[in-house]
Amino acid sequence: MDTIDGMTARMVPEGDTPERKSTQSTSPVNVGMQDYIFPGRGDPAGGVETNLVSAVVRTVTIDRNFRYLEDWAPVQQYCGELCQILRQDDEGIDAQETLRDSTLDIHSRLARHWVEENGSFLIRGQSLLEICRSAMPYGDGPALRRPFGLPERLLDTIGRPNRRGSKVLATLFNGHLGLVPLEARRGDAVWILKGCSVPVVLRKQPLDRQWTLIGECYVHGFMNGEAFCEGSGFPVTEAVIG
Repeated sequence: MDTIDGMTARMVPEGDTPERKSTQSTSPVNVGMQDYIFPGRGDPAGGVETNLVSAVVRTVTIDRNFRYLEDWAPVQQYCGELCQILRQDDEGIDAQETLRDSTLDIHSRLARHWVEENGSFLIRGQSLLEICRSAMPYGDGPALRRPFGLPERLLDTIGRPNRRGSKVLATLFNGHLGLVPLEARRGDAVWILKGCSVPVVLRKQPLDRQWTLIGECYVHGFMNGEAFCEGSGFPVTEAVIG
């Protein structure tokens, strides 16, 4: 359905250097030279997704619905938490009011550090930092000063260095957002295989139609069969995986 264009670095503690730096997006859509158009019938919620904050949050938290397990991310809450995480230092909240649970404080710092480290990463013509800073607060009062859901979820997807299956945020050539394996690289292809419950990243080999499986991935807007909808325009072909 598409190829990987850019990838962020993963989450690391403040002061540490990621083992692999980000790969900047370069496709016309991601640098802002072309408009992003969701193929076929538009975003699953109806219409092309224009809220990039929501799209980013849904992607990095793997907002997906399994057949037997519902795991939708509370996006509005997470966007509010993201807003608060990025504002903590600006408002002096950390200095004035230490969180009772120091673990949560560390996690929120990790999340903020990840956004800032990858701040210049381009997604459909905007930087990741610009997108995240446009997040709106959720609710009011002290609850906003206690972010807990989003940092934990980020740690499970793009953090925890020794965790198997950890992934990084990626842009695809045509502007789609995804979460891809650490081993992926620019130019790897994203396939949706018939009979497979999740998209996968494949790497082309010299032999005709021969591909290597890199791992499964999340592609925002394509987790519930959208690629097979009429008008999606994706070609159907065969691949030999070995």
